Amino acid sequence: MSDTIFHPARTNRVLAGLPRPEWDRLLPHLSLVELEHGTILNETPGSSYIYFPTTASVSWLYLMEDGDTPEIAVVGREGLVGKSTNFGVHAPTTQHLVQTPGLAYRLDAAVLDREMENSNTLYRLTMNYAQSLFQQMALTIVSSRSQPVEVQLCRRLLLGLDRAECNTIAMTHESLANMLNVRREGISKAAGHLQQEGLISYRRGQITVIDREGLEERAGECYSS
Repeated sequence: MSDTIFHPARTNRVLAGLPRPEWDRLLPHLSLVELEHGTILNETPGSSYIYFPTTASVSWLYLMEDGDTPEIAVVGREGLVGKSTNFGVHAPTTQHLVQTPGLAYRLDAAVLDREMENSNTLYRLTMNYAQSLFQQMALTIVSSRSQPVEVQLCRRLLLGLDRAECNTIAMTHESLANMLNVRREGISKAAGHLQQEGLISYRRGQITVIDREGLEERAGECYSS
């Protein structure tokens, strides 16, 4: 069993799972950065970074030919995100957009690749996270194809709540409509219904979850914590 290590970066669950020798090798290469809402984290020419969020959350968007950018996954302190080659799959049609501003630790992608070759634990943690991420993507597809807007909204609010530090999430109806690839009017109607039933309250781009169990019941099998 590894020694207990106290460091803010280990709020991120992937980094938290590293034993001391592997953590000590990685730590000098980690840089604390503040991520602002709307920032795109995809690599720029000549550089490629991985981000381990601690308080920020990032939307993984799919870039469609018609200009729509539906969300296919959301990443927070449970995972990592940031370069256009994701887990060995080149993905030029995806974009990583900071949804909730906050902190993350940045790592050069080349360092991650090198450490994954040398660290069985880091490789296992990353692959375990990849599996959960792909599961989230699969549920996103199922939800968007088979569920009404209200169920999709409940699921997305729960995903945001899982990665938030409180029960209030900064999201507008317009941003939710873009993420779910539905009409804004549908989001407004669904949110109004949830508010009338006492599950959420909404005011000026701030959605507060009042009854999490109620949202989970509405989301059903499309939500997996």
